[in-house]
Amino acid sequence: MRNKASHSQAGKPKRMDFLRDLLRVSGTTLAELAAMMDTSLTTVSRWFQHDDIKTSTLSHICFLLGFSLNIRLFRPSDEPGPHKLDKMALRFDRGQLPFLCQAMACYSISIDDLARRLNLHNTTIQYMFKTNDVYLSRLFRIAKEFDLSIQIEMTAQSSHVSRQIEGNTFSAIILPEYIMHEISI
Repeated sequence: MRNKASHSQAGKPKRMDFLRDLLRVSGTTLAELAAMMDTSLTTVSRWFQHDDIKTSTLSHICFLLGFSLNIRLFRPSDEPGPHKLDKMALRFDRGQLPFLCQAMACYSISIDDLARRLNLHNTTIQYMFKTNDVYLSRLFRIAKEFDLSIQIEMTAQSSHVSRQIEGNTFSAIILPEYIMHEISI
């Protein structure tokens, strides 16, 4: 079953729409998520208001909801063969932002290239890798600057969660001007 692209009030997709949709299909409210994360509702609401979240926080949310998280960066021209994407599909919890490292290796992007294109100092980029964390907004900027697409895939880790969402995979593929949410049955 496919959901239509999500759009904000201004008609443009938002980065966090996929997470809002995941919460909706899993039956989790923002207040429940705040309690699960041991944080305030204000903090959780702020993530959605600012349309941004750290990948470590996203990974923790997925874990709490019973999902694993995979993030892929790829060029749309490389999409046809799933074998290419499978080689790039690294679990988030393997450290050092593996999805970004893999894309950098695959497309010959250096830390200097990242710093220059994002108008950041090299130490800022190195710190991002050292902390193994990046905001979605920065990840989207990287994708835009290097003509990459982002796939954020959350896979249910138990049959109980799978039955709740009528499938086991919730996926958001973010192409340059389009966001698609898909629930695989």
